[in-house]
Amino acid sequence: MKTLKRFKNIISSNVNSVLDSIEDPEKMVQLMIHDLENSIRETKQALREKKSEMTSTAEQIKEKQEQVKRWEQRARLSVQEGKDTLAKEALAEKKRTLETIEQLKDNLGTLETIIASEEASMTKLNAKFADIKAKKASLIARAQHAQQKSKINETLRESDSVDFSDKLHDLESKIEDMEQKVGVDDDHSSEKAFKDLERNKEVESELAALKASMAQEKE
Repeated sequence: MKTLKRFKNIISSNVNSVLDSIEDPEKMVQLMIHDLENSIRETKQALREKKSEMTSTAEQIKEKQEQVKRWEQRARLSVQEGKDTLAKEALAEKKRTLETIEQLKDNLGTLETIIASEEASMTKLNAKFADIKAKKASLIARAQHAQQKSKINETLRESDSVDFSDKLHDLESKIEDMEQKVGVDDDHSSEKAFKDLERNKEVESELAALKASMAQEKE
């Protein structure tokens, strides 16, 4: 639980600034993957240390149990030799060694509990890591979509503002002015074309009349 809580704190501290702006969705996902990898590496290291400590504690218990046997043998030997004082010392050492063994066993039990918890955390971290790796492309696409949608919403909010409406009205007025100018020019162009056509027709008529007059003079 502590490992997962630590991982959540790391994610919060390192990713919050990126989440606020979502300027680079791919960078955000890569940062989360990087943090997960670090957390998994730290948890593996902690597990190795705890397992090493557990092995050492188990070896100490074994050594102390051998010491208990030796103190028991010394106490018996002292009794056989009629040396009760030595026998009492041997039994006292045996008792202290047994107490140490109990303390070591308690430590061993605590280590086993911690290791089981860390291994459970490791399983969850690995599952989260596999999940985010599998969803990497999807998460990036969703973040990019959210980013684009945010920009669209911002544009829509701006379009609803009074300032935007005034600018739009000014633009429409300018476009109308341009359309009117273009319409006038088109009318002028059409008028000129009609006049040119009429002028050409008159010239053709005058030419035909001239030719007819000259033909009659020859006759």
